[in-house]
Amino acid sequence: MLRAAPRLAIFARSFSATPARTMATWSRLVRFQTSSSSTVQIGEPVNSEDVGLATYKGEPVEVELYDGKSILSPGQKTGEKVKVERLLSPLAEEEVGTIRCKPSFINLCIDENAEKEQRTQVSV
Repeated sequence: MLRAAPRLAIFARSFSATPARTMATWSRLVRFQTSSSSTVQIGEPVNSEDVGLATYKGEPVEVELYDGKSILSPGQKTGEKVKVERLLSPLAEEEVGTIRCKPSFINLCIDENAEKEQRTQVSV
């Protein structure tokens, strides 16, 4: 059984990242880079638009900047608003461990998907 999935689900709902004294509540966070810096930054979209779709269409996406460097500890809002140039995955490579499973599990997933889609099965 994979244990990584529940951890990713936390980013879809409001989350209190700090103790109650300095509560930082957010509903959507993104990792991104701006055109002026290659530094990875964290921010919350200003509008309720679909950020991935807007980025794909080339539309500008404005976010309110956080002072943290990871979605796992975003820090506090800085009050600064910036435009997203490049949208990144929610978690950095170093924040994600290796997912290990038996080859039979992978084959099982492939077999189930092939049956669902009524395609010919792929041998691995």
